[in-house]
Amino acid sequence: MIYWLAVFTVLSMLLGAWAYFHRPGWLSVALYPVLCVALYLSGAEALSRAKPLWMEWRDLSDVEVIAYHFDEPHGIYLWLDIAGEPRAEVIPWNIEQAKQLQEASQKARDGDQKLKMNGNWERSLDGRERLFYAAPQPAPPPKG
Repeated sequence: MIYWLAVFTVLSMLLGAWAYFHRPGWLSVALYPVLCVALYLSGAEALSRAKPLWMEWRDLSDVEVIAYHFDEPHGIYLWLDIAGEPRAEVIPWNIEQAKQLQEASQKARDGDQKLKMNGNWERSLDGRERLFYAAPQPAPPPKG
């Protein structure tokens, strides 16, 4: 999507320059709607694709992993619950993170817990932080 936006921006600037230097500018006026439709269609196409995790601007400090899929040479595809909405994300393939995800998933399944992810790991300088983990059991209600 970013590449389409960059191409759209450059072509729009070129069309604007063409219209400015060539006063009739009918070609730029005719091509601008075509560029807008192309940008809209590319955005609609991008909606069904997983977004790289580094492009996520929301806080991912404690999100639930709904599902995951390993695509070994390419990446780890994640279905995350971000602020109450399911989102498709992808992280680059890493065997250590794949093992960590499988172990945390098994632990969460065995303990009837939720599988969680600390998505802010890329912004942290501490390399020891775990990316995936089983959520701790909630505290029992107070006795009455």
